[in-house]
Amino acid sequence: MTYGQAFNSCFLIGLFAGIIGAIYSFVFIQFIYPGLINEILEQTRVKLQDQNLNEDQIEAAMEWTRKFTTPVMRLISGLVMYAVGSVVIGLIAAIFLKKVDPNAPKSAL
Repeated sequence: MTYGQAFNSCFLIGLFAGIIGAIYSFVFIQFIYPGLINEILEQTRVKLQDQNLNEDQIEAAMEWTRKFTTPVMRLISGLVMYAVGSVVIGLIAAIFLKKVDPNAPKSAL
């Protein structure tokens, strides 16, 4: 197995797991427990108030938080994060998974 083949295998496995995880997260937030977004927003508000921010700053931060905690945005961000993580893990794992073919010509190494 070459380095490229090992990386490709690791990346595809991670990407597939990421797709399943992101879809599960979307379904969970959208249909199973839709109140989770409200809990996240409330916890965010409490943390912002603990930082002694004024009300305008808190509302601006909460507006951005609302935009990025929708089920669709969490699906997209989950897919992106799993893809990036799969690349990093694939690069590292391929170092240990590659095998040199002893019968290969020396120029192919």
